[in-house]
Amino acid sequence: MKTLDTLSPSARHWTVIGLEWADQFYDPAYDLLTLLPDADAKTPPRYANAHLVRDSIWYATGLLLRQQGDDVERAQRIIRAVLRYQYDEPGRVYHGTFRRAPEEPTPPPNHAVEWKDYDPNWREFIGSIFLIMLHEYPVLLPDELQAAMWTSIRKAAEGAFARRVPPHYTNIALMSALLLDHAGAHFDVPEWRAQGEVLARMVYALFRANNLTFWEYNSPTYYGVDLFALALWRQYGLSEAVFRGPGAAMEAGLWRDIARFYHSGLRNLCGPYDRSYGMDMTRYVAVVGLWLALAVPSDQAPLPDVGQVFGHSADFYFMPPTALLGAQLPDDVLPHLTAFQGERQLEREVEPGRVATAWLSENVMIGASTAHPLRSGDSQFHAATMHWRAPAGSVGWLRLRTPGPVDARVNGPVLTITCLYPAALRFDILASGLKADMIKQDRWVLPGLNVAVDAGGAVAETRLEDGLLTIQLQVEGDCTLSVQ
Repeated sequence: MKTLDTLSPSARHWTVIGLEWADQFYDPAYDLLTLLPDADAKTPPRYANAHLVRDSIWYATGLLLRQQGDDVERAQRIIRAVLRYQYDEPGRVYHGTFRRAPEEPTPPPNHAVEWKDYDPNWREFIGSIFLIMLHEYPVLLPDELQAAMWTSIRKAAEGAFARRVPPHYTNIALMSALLLDHAGAHFDVPEWRAQGEVLARMVYALFRANNLTFWEYNSPTYYGVDLFALALWRQYGLSEAVFRGPGAAMEAGLWRDIARFYHSGLRNLCGPYDRSYGMDMTRYVAVVGLWLALAVPSDQAPLPDVGQVFGHSADFYFMPPTALLGAQLPDDVLPHLTAFQGERQLEREVEPGRVATAWLSENVMIGASTAHPLRSGDSQFHAATMHWRAPAGSVGWLRLRTPGPVDARVNGPVLTITCLYPAALRFDILASGLKADMIKQDRWVLPGLNVAVDAGGAVAETRLEDGLLTIQLQVEGDCTLSVQ
């Protein structure tokens, strides 16, 4: 049975901090955590005074790890509360998933809209945690509660089986395959096991076909969920050939890719980002930052100061399950996470026809991607990014936002953005001391960074709001940013 004493020093350090931080948001009236003011749209903001169903089960995992005072009793109450909010409506598209909040209404039976009326992924997120609890803490869970958790896993598997998540939806596919395999084995449903094994093999085949990387490429949040799911495969997979072996291989490959793009001095993962909820991991919680925190000294962790307001804060509840599983790094990865290993140029074909490039130096890093076939224009997709060491040791950053596809490439300190047709390029910039008059037509004199700009004579339109500077350029052809 895993407890705080069985964890590594870094894992124990952050689990204690994470649990003490989460304790203040526990509401005994619901036996759930409350919705944080800056929580993202995973829980619809229209529900006033909402509570968190999925995140509460993460917290319960930490309580079972800590086992102090009434922790175990509280964890049991949370599990029972979460079980109450699972949909049990066979034949409906939302069967087996969970309400995001108790305040959320039941989806309309015949025309429920995915993501709007329900989140299908709560099956995998919560079902995976139940599997961990049942493996690690059977002595702390009464028999009737264990039976209820297995019944919940069965409902989740029924919904996951009907949904048939595609293998390129990496983080959910990894969890779904394991969930189906375990549920199929426990309840003797061969078709669930067969579908889980086929999905697992397809994810692994896609990983190898795409040069040992995932289709959701370089996502600071979802790489962290991938590592969670791969650790599940490595530790709890029922088959060496289908789960444990491929899971360990993909986990090692993912860590090596993270190491290449991670800048320990700036404590950030270099772009480009297929899906990102922020730009500076010292200001918001990216789940990959939780994993990195397990591997490095606590003062080098790429996490925000949790004593202050920080972005995407609800993901900090995921710290206990991360720590429980533990980071397993190849020997050649750790040096990159603890000290900058020198200037480097990177080029990565992440899928046929799409290339990611990056340049990392002592104080600046730039990332870029050629056009994405589906995500171009998505607010989470950042085709070009830049991070640098700003005054007083803070991190400055720049990201490209554009409504249509562009090809972006990095060669040393030069970022070239090729517009495939006349386009409006929008750059968001955040750095301490930023002012609108720092932007000239051919030069941006930013705090800690000078950038020469060649945009074919395009005149910059600027706006500074709440410290964020937005620059818009109407460009035909190439736009080049050169770090001086």
